[in-house]
Amino acid sequence: MNMPRLYALLISIIGSIIIILGCSDKGVDNKPYVNPYVPNFQFNNYNIATDLDWSQRWYTAGFPVDEYNSYAHDDRGIPVSIYNNQYYYHPFLIAAYGIGCLISYRQTNDSSYLDRAYVFANKLTQLGNRFHGGIYMPYMLSASIHGSGDVLMTPWYSGFTQGYALSLYSRFYELFGDSRMKALADSVFTTFMYTDSSSNAWTCMIDSAGYYWIEEYPFHPPEHVFNGFMVGINGLDDYYLITHNVECSELMMGGLTTIAHYFDEWRNPGGISYYCLRHHHIPDLSYHLLVINLLRHMTQISGDSTFSIDADTLYSDYH
Repeated sequence: MNMPRLYALLISIIGSIIIILGCSDKGVDNKPYVNPYVPNFQFNNYNIATDLDWSQRWYTAGFPVDEYNSYAHDDRGIPVSIYNNQYYYHPFLIAAYGIGCLISYRQTNDSSYLDRAYVFANKLTQLGNRFHGGIYMPYMLSASIHGSGDVLMTPWYSGFTQGYALSLYSRFYELFGDSRMKALADSVFTTFMYTDSSSNAWTCMIDSAGYYWIEEYPFHPPEHVFNGFMVGINGLDDYYLITHNVECSELMMGGLTTIAHYFDEWRNPGGISYYCLRHHHIPDLSYHLLVINLLRHMTQISGDSTFSIDADTLYSDYH
């Protein structure tokens, strides 16, 4: 992929930093799944990869990161959003730049990147709220979802951002064996197992047909945002690579099964794919290309070429 993966994702989101900006059956086998949090959900038995090398991982290219001139930040360099002359810590950006600094340290061995990564990870932890045995990263600014009239009131939480947080803590542990970061990764992972969408704090749900969802915007009725779902799966993948946790692999299989089953509803034949299933909002081309790359990555982590075929279908829709 020519465009650096993390920057591709940032480009599609930073333009609206406070608000980011929504079926064919593939043979689900209804395998039962039981744990204290997640009720039974549908999933195919995908061959989840256990040994992806660094080049095959999501957002590992295009570094080292720039200094602090590319985003608003506090006096420690921690990313913030500015709204009505007020500063708000932005959990997605904190996690994303933390990952970027980790990767930059790995590429350059410059300890200043590692120092910054710890600052970001520690701030993210400080911001977190604990519910249901897990840690959720709050947004403290109410959000109007891509101009739809749907408003999330503070504090609210995002499966998209939980995915980034899970990747950040998991990669810290992977690179340095930091047991504190492993404990934080465990805590974030717990939020993916909790699916009671009637709670005040949730990011995952199971629909009436038994399909597992990771929600970028936890709204009722659900938005079902395409890229946010897949970014959440990428977070689970980073956690799985350090733990080989069976429950994690089954959540991944459940999410992949949902994406395969509902793909045709996100598709907009002859045009740019829909951002979410609730509003059929049509974003810009950069988002469409991002989703294509995410689908191709789903093939890498699942071993199933169906996702790459779907990506080619989306590419053909616009070209």
